Amino acid sequence: MKKLTNKLIIIAISTLSSVASTYASTITSVMQSPNVIIILTDDQSWVDAPTEMIPGNLDTKSDYYHTPNIDYPISSGMQFSHGYIPAPY
Repeated sequence: MKKLTNKLIIIAISTLSSVASTYASTITSVMQSPNVIIILTDDQSWVDAPTEMIPGNLDTKSDYYHTPNIDYPISSGMQFSHGYIPAPY
């Protein structure tokens, strides 16, 4: 009787561990890391970007800097244009 109980415990633990590992691999493949890019520049105000930070307001863009690699994500993604800093622009 004791041998039967030990065998059942081993079978139950084996079954549970295989189910748990299959479930964990499924969860891992479903989870994806977010696509986030943070661009930090020094001595550049938010109105110095070549893209309009406030749509329709031409005062919020500049033609002085040419940064096509920074322009593309700004124009095709999400931009946060209303923030506060402890300095004037």
